[in-house]
Amino acid sequence: MKTETIIWILVPAIVSVFLLFKTTSISIRRKRFLSWLLTIIIWIAVLSSAIMLGNMYFYGAWPSFLPHILIGVSLLLLLLQSGLKENLD
Repeated sequence: MKTETIIWILVPAIVSVFLLFKTTSISIRRKRFLSWLLTIIIWIAVLSSAIMLGNMYFYGAWPSFLPHILIGVSLLLLLLQSGLKENLD
């Protein structure tokens, strides 16, 4: 496996799986509307980036920063979600 493949595709995919598990576990634990809303937004962003990463890998598309930006925004939303107080939801 090439180093480019690891940097551009494998690492973001691993971070995406972590994001999905963590945001879902926070929402299940808190059971608040805002938490579930952020979970849905994160799922949509991560799945969109996974589709783009798959296209980059399987079809040899030129590497784009958009999936990485979506994963970064999702990570920020996860930090926001985990930092929310219980009574603010």
